[in-house]
Amino acid sequence: MKNKNIPAFITLLAGTIASILCIVNSYSLLEMLKIVLIVLIIFYIVGLIAGRIMDKMNADAEAAYILAERERMKAERKTEDNFDNDTEDENLPEEDGNDLAKK
Repeated sequence: MKNKNIPAFITLLAGTIASILCIVNSYSLLEMLKIVLIVLIIFYIVGLIAGRIMDKMNADAEAAYILAERERMKAERKTEDNFDNDTEDENLPEEDGNDLAKK
């Protein structure tokens, strides 16, 4: 998982907010500990899910980028081949219909 810090960040942010709200609302220490523990567990799970979703989105975006690059390279190669064929035709000597009649 490339985004391994996301669950920790979300959990710590939620725990901080829950702690501040419990202190402001004058909860007892035991109630505050229960609330913060529940918040930490829930938001850790939410962070894991968010990290997995972001990993999947990154993998999909990377695959789409690779596919687009391959298509662009194929188009470039085809254009170069067409250009090479056109320049080769220009370098060939022109034949007259008279030459064909003589043969």
